Amino acid sequence: MRVRVIAQTFTDLWRHRAMLNPLRSGFYAVQLISHKVLRYLMPILLLAILGASVVLAGSSLWYAVALIAQVAFYTTAMLGFVLERAGMHHKLLALPQYFVLANAASLIAFYKFLRGERYARWEPIRAPVVAEVSAGAASGRGRER
Repeated sequence: MRVRVIAQTFTDLWRHRAMLNPLRSGFYAVQLISHKVLRYLMPILLLAILGASVVLAGSSLWYAVALIAQVAFYTTAMLGFVLERAGMHHKLLALPQYFVLANAASLIAFYKFLRGERYARWEPIRAPVVAEVSAGAASGRGRER
């Protein structure tokens, strides 16, 4: 669902790209760029940061520590994912797992947008509504006192 929503957002932003011009749309363009565009392109920036850390890790202790922290974060996210698939949920691993999954959805959506995949219309699949009768209502108790 998240991939579909983000891909549709990319499509809408592309369709109305004139609104991203601050000279035309004013501060609304700045809000769109910061809230939508940069947020959904964050996975590309995160990959660039990881790549830069890999390249620069040998030249400075700071970059080596940054690389270790990034790898540790992504490892905890993967561990959270593996444990959840095994039926175990760990609260400490939920945050990195959600962060990585949300950014993965953005990356997949951006790829689908670039490939030209479009979602014309979404129809939710609704389960039939079944009227449940509580035990108290069925026996006549619980309605009025």
